Amino acid sequence: MYRNPHACYRRTSGGFQRLLGQANQRTDCVEGCGRAATAFVEYFSSMSTMEWYLMGDECEDSSIPRYVLPALPEVYELERFKAAPYYATFGEAMTTSSPVPNSGLYEERYRIVNELFSE
Repeated sequence: MYRNPHACYRRTSGGFQRLLGQANQRTDCVEGCGRAATAFVEYFSSMSTMEWYLMGDECEDSSIPRYVLPALPEVYELERFKAAPYYATFGEAMTTSSPVPNSGLYEERYRIVNELFSE
């Protein structure tokens, strides 16, 4: 069965049911979905939501943080993140690290291989 990658499907006991298609195509998706996406990004980018999510506060009886890299560097300044051992390490690495260079690596690889196997 051909499935259009731009359409939405729901798995049913008989296979897949197309949710969006020619007959029931949504016309408000561009404007409505755009507003919803913007609202979600604004909500999830707030410091309180970041802290709540990253520290696992919504989980009952859990004091284990998620330990994923936050999108906001300011998160590392919060006291709870300074006290969490991995987040403290992540924060230090994020402020002192530098990006990998984009040039010269291909040529350097051959130099290293030749040096290793020339002995």
